[in-house]
Amino acid sequence: GMVGPLFNEGVLDPSHAPVWRSMACVVLGKAGLSPSLHGSRNDQFSTARMAVVEAARHGCLRPALVLSSAVDKNVGWRFSGGYHCGLSQCSGLRGAGVFDFDWTAPERFKRWLKGRNTDVLITAHAEVAEWVREAGLRVPAQIDLIHLDRNTAAGDWAGIDQNQTGVGAAAVDILVSLLHQNHTGPTAQPYCAVIPGQWREGGTLKSRRRRG
Repeated sequence: GMVGPLFNEGVLDPSHAPVWRSMACVVLGKAGLSPSLHGSRNDQFSTARMAVVEAARHGCLRPALVLSSAVDKNVGWRFSGGYHCGLSQCSGLRGAGVFDFDWTAPERFKRWLKGRNTDVLITAHAEVAEWVREAGLRVPAQIDLIHLDRNTAAGDWAGIDQNQTGVGAAAVDILVSLLHQNHTGPTAQPYCAVIPGQWREGGTLKSRRRRG
């Protein structure tokens, strides 16, 4: 029988309550929400900060963040926090704003993009690449793209490998420890393994150039 499930959810469906109350459980990706369970996740703050730092290293000057506010909320606003931290860290950068991504509203995105003086978009949504091209911009000749979780996107994206294998391995380690301790259900003091990602070059980011 099942003795220790791993949940890939942040706010668990109430119908799962009999499971998380009676078993050792670990939440993947969005630990620290509800209910109070141990977890394992990528370091989303550092992931977004790294994306901004790499944009600067490649010569970009005006990075913008394109991210669903729901996604950002689910990770405790760590992506937007890391984005703003990166802007503060890198001299010479001027943030071009944050766009609340909605996969049902490509035209709203294109109108926003037209009014922005940005040279690189940092996003967790692969649809952005097609929308940028539909707006008449060539990637990376006219605008760069960086993915915050490149392993989830098709194509040769530049961006962050969130090391989901490491996240999963850490979750299994936590689960085994809970089983050894005979610990079940929510806890008053949950702990979370935070796994760093790694930068990967890709065809959506042209190396070391500056545009005025």
